[in-house]
Amino acid sequence: MILLSLFIRNYFKFMLENILLYSFVSISVVHVFFILINWKFIFTTETAPSNKTGAVSVVVCAKNEENTLPSLLASLKEQNYSNFEIVLVNDASRDKTLEIFENFASNNSNVKVVDVAENDRFWKGKKFALTLGIKSTNNDYLLFTDADCVPVSKNWISFIMSGYQESKDVVLGYGAYKKTNGLLNKLIRFETIITASNYFSYAKFFTPYMGVGRNLSYKKDLFFENNGFYGHMDVASGDDDLFINKNATRKNTEIVFSSDSKTISEAPNTWKAWINQKRRHYTSSSLYSNKTKGLLGLQAISQALFYIFTIVLLIFDVYPIIIWSILLFRTIIFAVTIGSSASKLKEKDLIILAPIFDIILIIFQLIILISNKVIYPKRWT
Repeated sequence: MILLSLFIRNYFKFMLENILLYSFVSISVVHVFFILINWKFIFTTETAPSNKTGAVSVVVCAKNEENTLPSLLASLKEQNYSNFEIVLVNDASRDKTLEIFENFASNNSNVKVVDVAENDRFWKGKKFALTLGIKSTNNDYLLFTDADCVPVSKNWISFIMSGYQESKDVVLGYGAYKKTNGLLNKLIRFETIITASNYFSYAKFFTPYMGVGRNLSYKKDLFFENNGFYGHMDVASGDDDLFINKNATRKNTEIVFSSDSKTISEAPNTWKAWINQKRRHYTSSSLYSNKTKGLLGLQAISQALFYIFTIVLLIFDVYPIIIWSILLFRTIIFAVTIGSSASKLKEKDLIILAPIFDIILIIFQLIILISNKVIYPKRWT
């Protein structure tokens, strides 16, 4: 009887361990698959500067940005492109933003200022002001950046326009953050690389699901034919990612990521500021298409379960050699893949920290998701 009891106990232990092992292997396969998708971006060839002369409207929407605007405006003025206008939208600023805009416009004939008064009906974000800015543009191509960004090259417009080949209506660019000292800056820049590599790869492999308003372009007809920001005007964020998620396809979208095509901005300098920024960005994800939510959900769940299963199986000493081997294999694949993405985006200094930052980001993402359930951020400032 004792032998039978021992046999049954060992049998069920064996079965449970094997079920856990096979589950872990399945999760690992899914997780590694999503890592390898990044190679779709890594293998994409950089675009050459465009010789197009299509008229472009560069649209900047600003709210209380008097300190950041001078650098941006100086950079826009120096752009080496023959046919562009600058549309500056003042979104009910209380500082000297409007004054700076008007002074700049008085000295440059291709600049237009749109002054938007505060509107109680559309107080949750910049979409109302941005819509008015878009309506005031004169050109077919729209190019967006933020007031706290600066194009790194005089050829920024030319490189973005190079994406408009064949029947493209959308061009996704890369918005980098300025390199400074400190752990927070490195973590923010690493997260930016992860995000950019992901949405670039999705645009090539699955379907585009987001872009960043710091560096984004699309045709004006696309905006008006699809009713602009209709359906999410009451959401504080999403003027970039929700619009792309709704209207971009793999056929009508191109990615541009060469050094001359990127913008750069100051990263949040406190943990609180960065978390608040990410909380605002995450509010739009619930409105993504079902396909996008399914893919991103599977990607996030497989990543979280990979670490959970790894920890549990190692603690209970379940096939430790196999678990350590899979963990090592995954770590190498991740390091090589993200390292290649970082190198392609000229962020090589972050490669060595990739495995550590990967774990830190998972923890912070959970914190942000939980905090958004408790206090929902509503206002764009």
